[in-house]
Amino acid sequence: MLILGPWKMFISSFQGLLPDLNLEGIQQMTFQQLALMILPFLPKGQLGRSHHWYFESVLFDDDELERKRIEFKGSLSFMRLLDWFVEGIKERYESQMQPVMVFDEYLP
Repeated sequence: MLILGPWKMFISSFQGLLPDLNLEGIQQMTFQQLALMILPFLPKGQLGRSHHWYFESVLFDDDELERKRIEFKGSLSFMRLLDWFVEGIKERYESQMQPVMVFDEYLP
């Protein structure tokens, strides 16, 4: 089992908020840690920067390419592209599914 959280303090707050929850032996990591573990080719240098650094650089730097990228990510075109991508994943996943039989009956 894995508890995945946005940052380490968020993950550690589980134990304080839910003292009856036994998290012993359960792996806990951030999404960034998981991505680095699964995708070792990612550039590690820029991943260590804080969210504050990123948002300040977007607001106060004159990086036209970055602004255009952000504008595209908020556009209807990007939403349609994501929808198309997710539908493709769903179709490939569903085409690989096999019926499951339990006690000589297929599950619905």
